[in-house]
Amino acid sequence: MLYTTLAIVCRSFQRSRHASTETQVNEPSRAPIFKLNADLLYLIFRMNTDIDEGCDLGESQVEGMGVHRAMTTARYCSQVCHLWRQTVLSSSSIWARAIDLQELDQEADHWREEVIRRTGNAYLHITGTARGYHRTSRDFFHHLIVNHWSRVRIIDVDVYHPHVFKPETWNFLTLPSPFLQSLKLRFHPRTLSSTSILPHGSIFANDAPSLREFYVEQLLFDTRISWFSHIRCFGIFPSSKLPISVSEILEVISHMPVLESLTVGKMYKDNTLEGIHDDLNVIRRPCLQEIVFMDVELKICTAILQRLIPSPACVLDLFCTQRMHHGISTSNTADDKLAKDVLIRYFKAFFDNHLISTLTLRQWNGVYALESDVPKLKCPTYSIPTQRNRRFRVSIDHYNPSLVFDIFTACRYPSVKTLELTLDVTKPSTVQLPFMISFLQSFAHVETVIANRPALRLCQSVSEDLAVLFPSMTTFKFQRASLAMLPGISAAHNDGSFL
Repeated sequence: MLYTTLAIVCRSFQRSRHASTETQVNEPSRAPIFKLNADLLYLIFRMNTDIDEGCDLGESQVEGMGVHRAMTTARYCSQVCHLWRQTVLSSSSIWARAIDLQELDQEADHWREEVIRRTGNAYLHITGTARGYHRTSRDFFHHLIVNHWSRVRIIDVDVYHPHVFKPETWNFLTLPSPFLQSLKLRFHPRTLSSTSILPHGSIFANDAPSLREFYVEQLLFDTRISWFSHIRCFGIFPSSKLPISVSEILEVISHMPVLESLTVGKMYKDNTLEGIHDDLNVIRRPCLQEIVFMDVELKICTAILQRLIPSPACVLDLFCTQRMHHGISTSNTADDKLAKDVLIRYFKAFFDNHLISTLTLRQWNGVYALESDVPKLKCPTYSIPTQRNRRFRVSIDHYNPSLVFDIFTACRYPSVKTLELTLDVTKPSTVQLPFMISFLQSFAHVETVIANRPALRLCQSVSEDLAVLFPSMTTFKFQRASLAMLPGISAAHNDGSFL
């Protein structure tokens, strides 16, 4: 119902500028959108321009329409008619929640100054990119942060070449921030040392009581910060110049009792791992519903996951790699067994608590990935709102397919009705082939199979008649185009169905 209303709003402000004057004059008396209660209309405008909520209204939901950036949407809404303009311009929070650095990256100052004026004294939500070598972008970000930091509530910004900015630009990281709710700062390039940006341990002067989301790259900070106890979403991205150990990550997590989402990015090496498995003290986080590892060594994944006891329905989104040194694996049999045991524990916990209807197996360049959408819990346990568009996805880059498929086949997936197979154009090796075929043979109960050409060839290597491999199959869908292989890249459209 709400999406229908949003679609009407979009169609209204996207109407051609060449529409007749008569139509525009008569429209308010005809269109249902103009008969809405003023408060409801305001709420729709808020949701349409709320960069924090991230309303996912795409072309698949409203035919023929793309998604505008929040600030553009606010501007379009203010130009439809006098009533809408009055509503949008009189609401400082609509503009304050849509501060987009990219939309405001213009040579002239007029529009930037007008937008800031329209925000009044409302709390600011800032998103976008600040570029150090672009004078306008650099100066505006500096002005915005230095003059308005006291009313920033949410900041989600990519900063390129932070060392080019004036040093005082980063003073906000050392100031008390009583109203800040979400901080997501990504510094580029990641090889840059950030010690000149933030003195160690001084972040927000240990005073950020409202902060709930904290994602940082290349920032040093004390692991005993008092406001950690309120953090619900935490992300950390070590770099070669500012490494962080597994022990330090676990220390931080131990101070976050209400943590709901954990993200660790690009962590390949930890020389302190030896002996960490001997520490049997576990960290129980019953609210933890999502763990994301982005290109992290398998041994490090294992070391962190082993110590955590999350929600029984915790979602994994992992891309784990096996670190190689001069072409030789750095792991050993004991490491692999521990990784298998730990991941199987998480697999069973997730699939025991979710009814999965669709499962996808992907394989490319030695990487195996198993993924599914995240449906509602069988038995809801917690009242924490489930994040939208989450996926259970485990991608493992490992030389030994036995390890991978031992993990993937630990569950039987009895509720799966649709199996999607996306394989690389390279033919599976003689080592890989038996494990992949054995995995497919465990899905005799699926009703729909979706496959690209290499996957179809694999299935037909078992039998030309697909009904032998999938006796319950009623529908087969062939994907003509090669699908994107990397995690997080959407699949191409299906070519067709055969009943």
